Amino acid sequence: MIFFDEIDGLVTARGEEGDEVSVGDQVITQLLNELDGVRGRVDFTIIAATNRPDKIDPALLRPGCFDRLLYIRLPDENDCEYIFVVRLRRRACSSDVYIEELAHLTEGYTGAEIKKICNDDPTDGVITMDHLRAVIQEVQPSDYELFEK
Repeated sequence: MIFFDEIDGLVTARGEEGDEVSVGDQVITQLLNELDGVRGRVDFTIIAATNRPDKIDPALLRPGCFDRLLYIRLPDENDCEYIFVVRLRRRACSSDVYIEELAHLTEGYTGAEIKKICNDDPTDGVITMDHLRAVIQEVQPSDYELFEK
């Protein structure tokens, strides 16, 4: 098994670096050739992950390159509640922290963005709802509308 994490950093769309053949273009061409070479082998799996499918060269997304393309949706409010519970359970939180409200305020956020919110340390060491609201204002969600389409 081979796993490519953040494959978008390796195989950006060809031709984006100007008119000349770039090193990135050569990497994509070589990777496509290698993927063609392993197709059909038994007990061999290639997995790739990205949070920027718009940056990947379309040749990698064509049928036959990867057998399945899976889209993992953004967390819904219940998922966000669970993420907050897990991330804040070992932190010193004041009694005014409302998980349901936090989940509502972070609609459209990824799990990683919620983790970033929870990891922010207040100056006095105790996490309050006001502190979390301020951090939520700073950590804006990524634009994932394109992926939903």
